[in-house]
Amino acid sequence: MMGMSFDELAFAILRRFLPLAEIDDAQLGAVIDRAYSKFTSSDRVEVVAPSSSPVFIAELFHGPTYCFKDLGLSMLCNLISHFTPPEVEKKRTLVVSTTGDTGPAALASVDRAANPNLNILAFFPSGGQISAFQRLQMTSLSGSPNIEVVEFCGGGDDMDKPIKVMQKDKDWMKEAGLCGVNSYNIGRPLAQMTHYFWSVFRTLESRYGKDCLDPRKTIEENGKFVNVVIPTGAMGNIVACYMSKHCGLPVGRITAGVNANDITHRAFESGDFSKSEKMEKTLSDAINIQVPYNMERLLFYATGGDHDRIKGWYDEMDKSDSLQLDPDFVSTLQTEFSSHRVEDDEMCAMITRFKASHDYLVDPHTAVALVAAEIQGYFDPASTSPPTVVMSTASPCKFQHSITVAAGDEEWEAYYESKVRMAGNISLLLWPSI
Repeated sequence: MMGMSFDELAFAILRRFLPLAEIDDAQLGAVIDRAYSKFTSSDRVEVVAPSSSPVFIAELFHGPTYCFKDLGLSMLCNLISHFTPPEVEKKRTLVVSTTGDTGPAALASVDRAANPNLNILAFFPSGGQISAFQRLQMTSLSGSPNIEVVEFCGGGDDMDKPIKVMQKDKDWMKEAGLCGVNSYNIGRPLAQMTHYFWSVFRTLESRYGKDCLDPRKTIEENGKFVNVVIPTGAMGNIVACYMSKHCGLPVGRITAGVNANDITHRAFESGDFSKSEKMEKTLSDAINIQVPYNMERLLFYATGGDHDRIKGWYDEMDKSDSLQLDPDFVSTLQTEFSSHRVEDDEMCAMITRFKASHDYLVDPHTAVALVAAEIQGYFDPASTSPPTVVMSTASPCKFQHSITVAAGDEEWEAYYESKVRMAGNISLLLWPSI
């Protein structure tokens, strides 16, 4: 698999989960072609090593809306479109709640599908909880007959609960033709597994050479691993990494970088999986979350599919918004996962320092992951740990305010001008439609 292209990897991975009787090889290949057709990189994901950087960076933002959500949602929405053919009268409406990046990626995917039977309803929180660029990406598409965009009062999590309640009525969901496409939909992490296989393979190739993995040997016999650090919100991306590891990808330690909304960090550190009193406003707003719904999936896999145990935990969580995980289970999680809480001032300092040291500007969420990587010891030149790849989940172009706060107006203006020239002198306001 190491020598496959990104699209070939996507086919090989998805083929194992999608029955041939439901979608044949030619159809799956066509879905993959459509999903990635608007990516600006033929590799889809660029794995780079900025000048003298101690870590590799996996640029997941070369899709149409400049964030990693394009990788999962382009695939998922095109799969759903395939199973909702225009010639059939039954329509389907996708429902999505967003803290910034999911909404634009989902809307753009549905818009490009151009399927009259496929609609989407997207919700985003008011009060400046998403960037101006993200808001524009959504509202500029709201004139499409297949797209509705709704602003709601509350935090990023507040729309998740009614959507979850709605989805429990399976008969009504089926009758209404509704389908959720947030990362609780298994199609998202399945599609995102591809960028982990690709990123880990490219990191190994860069560090050890193309023939570093002997396919005749086990992972342990090859003895080469890659540590992965991920900006973490709803946990869909970290679950995709965990799934990839347990499908045989040589991943070492998985580290979550979180902001002040730190429930994932508290769960990994002490088993405290309790909802905080309020959503903290941060400069890394796309990972602002109080209860990450993919924790349920992670716990399910990590317990070996113990339905009763998971149900008991989540019954307790639903009643009190609080759950204390068993100490033995927390110890099990800690064998594979680390996490670090990163404050805004630390994130801002990393943006400035990484640009100064490595001539590479990162978005605030990638900066959160870089701080976590540094705390983990991966910046230490004397470290004997495996190579590390940091998931860069969005382009800096989406976060003018955060970049300006962190690095100043001059840094943003220099970045802006270079990107405008690269885009053919097209106004930044038109980037979502390029």
